[in-house]
Amino acid sequence: GGIGYSSNWAGYVAIKKDSTGFPIDNSVSYIKGSWTVPEVDCSSIQNGKTWIWVGIDGYLPPTIEQIGTASECIEGNPGYYGWYEFYPKPGYKINDFSVHPGDNITAEVKYLPKEEKFRLTITNDNTGEKFSVVRKSKNAQRSSAEWIVEPPKDDLGNIVPLSDFNQVTFRNAEVKIKGKM
Repeated sequence: GGIGYSSNWAGYVAIKKDSTGFPIDNSVSYIKGSWTVPEVDCSSIQNGKTWIWVGIDGYLPPTIEQIGTASECIEGNPGYYGWYEFYPKPGYKINDFSVHPGDNITAEVKYLPKEEKFRLTITNDNTGEKFSVVRKSKNAQRSSAEWIVEPPKDDLGNIVPLSDFNQVTFRNAEVKIKGKM
């Protein structure tokens, strides 16, 4: 853990470092977290996005395996949905998964060593709905785990405005990292 700087991430990163202070590859196998979907006020910020997610990798390039929710305003209209991404591949909206402000969400990312794949799961604890996807992530280093709130970047790489919400608190945080932190 510790304090790092990011232009658009807020949250916590768990890392195990070697004796030279470099993150250790293949050390992270699991992350989990819960949060309440924040309601957005679209009167003050007409166009803004807030992504809330848990994931493995991302502290160092080149990959992130991440899943979470979005609370956004598009031209003054609020929108809420689940999404996942095996970065650098594009992210996906989860269609058959309802997300409302105030819903309690639990998300996890698990590495499946036999298949060398990642299983991303998101559960709406209020509705009981669950979505899961299993994919390979090429060149994944598994050297960090994150609980993050972020305004994402647009197609041109510019950070979009953060939507106007009250606060987000991560609960039930779990992580499995080989060896000592």
